[in-house]
Amino acid sequence: MKKQRLMMTVWAALGVLLLTGSAFAGWWDNVGDAQQVELEDLIENPRAWKGKEVSFECVFHGVSQYYNPYYTRFTSSQYVNFSVWSARQQIWKQDEYVNSHKFLFLEKDNKAFPIVGEVTKFAKLRVTGYVQSAFKNLPWIEVRFIEVLDDSLSRAPLREI
Repeated sequence: MKKQRLMMTVWAALGVLLLTGSAFAGWWDNVGDAQQVELEDLIENPRAWKGKEVSFECVFHGVSQYYNPYYTRFTSSQYVNFSVWSARQQIWKQDEYVNSHKFLFLEKDNKAFPIVGEVTKFAKLRVTGYVQSAFKNLPWIEVRFIEVLDDSLSRAPLREI
């Protein structure tokens, strides 16, 4: 009798979890709820964005090698590191060009991983990610989704400017 009552309690609790959706809770629950933000705002105040899902437009610079596994979770064996410029930066100016944000990390098993290897310099992207850390007062972003936008830049017009 006790065993039967225990089983009924377990089934009732499982039913409540399934109906409320709590049984399926995980880090992915708020992925679609990324806050639109400018990369400049993230860089200016990274601690305010730490632990939040964000989305921003940027310009691809290139693959980098900025890792610090002692203070962050990002390692070269699990992540590819890349740098971007803000969509607002005037990268045809020398001081803007040399000032890219170097702390974006994409897991190597993420379905967007091939994009980082195929995308060309100056491609315009929409990046969605999670601000994992504010190490050295800079946002270290775990990228979860990358979308290549149509209005990318190219070297020829940049040289003309």
